[in-house]
Amino acid sequence: MSIYERVITGDELSTLISSFTNRESFKLAVEKIEETTPLDDRAHDESKGFEVIHEDKAEKEDEIPHETTLYLKYADNILIKLTELVWKKSENSKSFFTIDSEVLEKKDAKTVKHKTSIDDGVVAFSKSIDKPVDTELVIPDYLEVSNKEGDISAQDTDIYCFQWDGTGTCCEFRYNGDRDNPLVTYNWCGENCGGGCTDLLETVNFLDACCKIHDCCYKETPGYPLRCSCDQDFIDCARLTDEAGGSRMIIAFQIQMTRHC
Repeated sequence: MSIYERVITGDELSTLISSFTNRESFKLAVEKIEETTPLDDRAHDESKGFEVIHEDKAEKEDEIPHETTLYLKYADNILIKLTELVWKKSENSKSFFTIDSEVLEKKDAKTVKHKTSIDDGVVAFSKSIDKPVDTELVIPDYLEVSNKEGDISAQDTDIYCFQWDGTGTCCEFRYNGDRDNPLVTYNWCGENCGGGCTDLLETVNFLDACCKIHDCCYKETPGYPLRCSCDQDFIDCARLTDEAGGSRMIIAFQIQMTRHC
């Protein structure tokens, strides 16, 4: 799979913000956030948009999604990520809209991160996770992409672990696409990666453990649509983590589910 990415700026970004924040899903996201902390219709302090084109040699042209992602940050404690997937050339005009919100709440000597995900207008995930007291919410310079080199422009990046045609490899990602962050090489995440649902390979982090569980589910489940539950379980598991490449893996399986489920 190749990813062509660009940052959205200026009037185009303003139009994107207006389009995404006027949707019912966004209103629901705000309601969930205000269960923890008041938002009071205040304006966001930071914003950034990305346009992403996926090219997958294993799929027909009409099965290639167009991805638009918007980040909105409020003060230092609220980050909202809105992503729309649209199959523009598909006869069925398929689309998928998801919102992931994170709210930091200071409690005594720790920080609690409240995470909520809304998929196509339905609350699909909601958990509170204890985090280190110095946890921060940051809008990434680029979306998480697999890139070994110092150049992280990501205008045309191959993600070899999502080839879907039998030629994939283990995933390698830098957290938030930041070239100053270490490259994480997974033992279980990626096509042709892992030990075949055995204990031969250790998991490198919690996300890798999610991938191992997913591999085992695939081994026990023959094809779609039965594998849809495996993919959803992986997405739910990955949403509990905060590891390099996690958001990109979630998007990859949301694409698969929109195609096959």
